[in-house]
Amino acid sequence: EARRLALQQQKEEERRLAALQQQREEDMKAKEQAERDAIEVQKTEYVQELQNTKAKEQAKRDAIEVQKTEYVRDAKRTVQKLTSIRSSLEIFDKSKEKIISKRRLQMKKIARGKLNTLSHEKEKVQTVTTQIVDTLQMCANDDASILHDMKGGQNPALTQEMTMGASYM
Repeated sequence: EARRLALQQQKEEERRLAALQQQREEDMKAKEQAERDAIEVQKTEYVQELQNTKAKEQAKRDAIEVQKTEYVRDAKRTVQKLTSIRSSLEIFDKSKEKIISKRRLQMKKIARGKLNTLSHEKEKVQTVTTQIVDTLQMCANDDASILHDMKGGQNPALTQEMTMGASYM
């Protein structure tokens, strides 16, 4: 009987040791799996961060490209506006009437003669600016009086192209 008891205790001890060994192995496997999962999470986060960084860099490059081409688009729009303005003033510019050609010459003297002599002197710039503003106002007044006379029928020789002086200036 003592032998049987000793054998039973020995078997129970072996079972307990086997259970402990199995528990340790399961714990080790769980620990290894947790480490693998943590490494996988780190890899995923790194990949996402790398993708975000690449996307941000690409967005910056795209923004720079847009800025580079924006100047070109603005320049094209400005050229188109200038072309349409120039075409609308072509009648005034090419008119052979003496009154219009005199006005055109006066405007060119102010615009080309004065603007081409500008320097960095504050007084000179202010003087030229004042002269140009005065000339624009004078042209607008002339245009208004010509339009008034034309609508009133006071002078049949007046034409619509004679009222384009301010725009031309």
